[in-house]
Amino acid sequence: MPPEVGDFRLGQNNLTRITLEDFQNITSLTLLTMNDNKINFVEHRSFEGLEDLKELWMSRNELVYIPRGLPKTLQKLYMDSNQVVELEQMLFKPDSALNVLNLEGNKVFKIHSEALKDAPQLTTLNLQGNAITRIESGTFTHSPNLESLTFTNNPIDVFKSGAFKNLGMLTEISLSYIDSKTTDVENLLPDFFFQEMPNVTEIDLMSSVKLTRAFLDKIKDGTAQPFTEVKLLNLQYNELKTLPQNIRSVFPNIKQLLLDGNMLVCDKNLLWLYDWMKTTEVSFHQYDLPTCDLPKSLYGQVIATLSRGDFVDTVDNIQETRNEQKPQNPPQQETAPVDPIQQASNQGNDITPPSTANNSPQPTNRNPEPAVTRSTGMAGTRVIIRPPKSQPQVPTDKSSAKASYSELARKAARKAEKERKKGEQFERRRSRRERNERNKNENDKRSEKRKIRNKKEKQGRKCEKDENGNIIKCARKQRDKKKCEVLADGTVRCKKSRGNKDKTIATPEAQRA
Repeated sequence: MPPEVGDFRLGQNNLTRITLEDFQNITSLTLLTMNDNKINFVEHRSFEGLEDLKELWMSRNELVYIPRGLPKTLQKLYMDSNQVVELEQMLFKPDSALNVLNLEGNKVFKIHSEALKDAPQLTTLNLQGNAITRIESGTFTHSPNLESLTFTNNPIDVFKSGAFKNLGMLTEISLSYIDSKTTDVENLLPDFFFQEMPNVTEIDLMSSVKLTRAFLDKIKDGTAQPFTEVKLLNLQYNELKTLPQNIRSVFPNIKQLLLDGNMLVCDKNLLWLYDWMKTTEVSFHQYDLPTCDLPKSLYGQVIATLSRGDFVDTVDNIQETRNEQKPQNPPQQETAPVDPIQQASNQGNDITPPSTANNSPQPTNRNPEPAVTRSTGMAGTRVIIRPPKSQPQVPTDKSSAKASYSELARKAARKAEKERKKGEQFERRRSRRERNERNKNENDKRSEKRKIRNKKEKQGRKCEKDENGNIIKCARKQRDKKKCEVLADGTVRCKKSRGNKDKTIATPEAQRA
């Protein structure tokens, strides 16, 4: 390939491996795309020689790690939809120019505290759709220029204190669809979470129920400092029943407070929101206007269209009221790992334990606790059968589930690392064999040239050589000139170069005579 090529696109070519020789001597390349291939191995420093490379696209491949030895000039790296499991330390060269890193849709479960140490110019980091469960302290200490940070759709359970330290330039943070498994919602966010992002303008918490609850608790208890720069706060689809009134003072310059898809209770505690809607230009919805979920008399009504007298004093027994609003369908049988639940009709008194998912034999019933019956307010009676005390119960501890998940992630990472090292070893051996083969061919060529040169020199031909002794040009071998003489009668006698036979040539005068 010509060395002056600047744009090289290799998408959808079923590539599987990248080696050191693939991009040698391409000094002017600035854009390289290899999307939609099957690349699962990149040899160490395969891109190091691309000294002018600015953008590298490797989306939708099968890589389990970020290639090492990327050029310092690289500004944008897109590796979304691969199999990357970890952001290792010292990923980039010192003082790297990288400013965009997209790892959306991978399997990242860990971010090393020094993974981004050598990329201080990073402005955009997308980690959406990974398996991250913890954000450790100091993770972004070396990213002071970060402006956009996306953690959407990650099962994050822990935000350590100092996790977002040194993010003074951050303007957008997306924490939507965070499926947190923790039960300690109060400690989900650190105390100084707000102070670490003083210039953020957009906060997205859509459909992150537990994280939003922890976020609003910090606002409600007065520990949150004002976010004077925030213009957009997305709280859509978070099962919110009410909002703390001091949210107005925490976000004094807000322009959009999105409340679509929540279950707001329209009592006196929400009058401040009604008054705010009537007197402000702030937008409170993106698609659907905020409506009342309770009381039953106001169900589905748009809050902004109500009058102050419509708001009730309090709504008691919220759960029972909501149950009354639901259609009273016949009770369905449910199976749980610890407490089997079976619905029985009012006419029958027999109770049959439900079968397990795998149809395994049930242990003998040893001193079971008496069944507990509770009225459901619907047709039938719910019966709870507790397992015997001696019966081993299925573990439901979320910490154990988390530990199991972490162990699987670690196994996947170890396996991926093992495969990577195995691939590197294979590539080193293959490169060594190819190098030896090239050297052998070059030696054979030099030997053949030497033989030809020696043969020509033996033939007495004069050859021009360069400073290294290589033959540049050889003069043609001159044939022996014919020896001729003119006889007295005017004829010319010549000797042939081959043989000693004489040949007499008569001149025109002799022929006329």
